[in-house]
Amino acid sequence: MSAYNGSRFAAVAVALLLSATALGGCTSDSPEAEASATIPAAEQLESGQIDAVPAMKDGWSGVLKDVTVDDCPLEAGEVTAKGTVVNSGKNTHDIAIVVSWNAPGSTDPQLQLSWVGKQVGSGDTVDWSVTGELLNEAGQCVISARSGTLTGK
Repeated sequence: MSAYNGSRFAAVAVALLLSATALGGCTSDSPEAEASATIPAAEQLESGQIDAVPAMKDGWSGVLKDVTVDDCPLEAGEVTAKGTVVNSGKNTHDIAIVVSWNAPGSTDPQLQLSWVGKQVGSGDTVDWSVTGELLNEAGQCVISARSGTLTGK
């Protein structure tokens, strides 16, 4: 075996030995180590009022671009989200806005309220607001908005 091949073999053997030693330190037969490696589940927070999303007939469209949010506090207690919405469509439409206060680090709503503007004229801007009781501090306020014709009219 040449000196080059011998030193190359030695280098590979040392690298394998170091890898095995490093990986051996990543596992444990100890139940305490296994338990500490688990990720805790998200804390389940109590929810307040959860309004259903207002139903619309087929053909509705998302209009989030037409919504302005002036306020949507995240602190626990009575909260009011408010803003304006414009009907940028060519026809008169119903507009539905849903505000969800999601738990911190989650997409689960703690409070979800809806507002409906009926028969909003083309080009008209209207104020909207929803008020409810937020039982815990929220992580984020999420707005959705649709324009179309409400069902059951």
